[in-house]
Amino acid sequence: MAVLVAGDAGDPVAQVRYTRRGPNEAEVHISVAPSVRGRGYGRAALTETVTEACATLGVTRVVALIKEDNMPSLRAFDAAGFEPAGLVIDHGARCHKYVYRAPETARA
Repeated sequence: MAVLVAGDAGDPVAQVRYTRRGPNEAEVHISVAPSVRGRGYGRAALTETVTEACATLGVTRVVALIKEDNMPSLRAFDAAGFEPAGLVIDHGARCHKYVYRAPETARA
């Protein structure tokens, strides 16, 4: 597992947790402080951490499950280079599945 904290001016604004789910895949969860939501910190935290998390965990894919009514998260994952991969049911909730594939140059 890799847990990374994003900050702004020394204050934590987001936490991103990557958990290995298989030989080549991790799952990501993100939490952005309520006081700074809507300012792009989620997208920035994902963009800045996903490549490092892939390298640290030795995976080539990262999967996110986002509740279908969570539009800010959907926009953040879109902007961070994750691609839509369909709808799934997770813990009884309809979720959009998003997948990030590490660039070939990041794979080793």
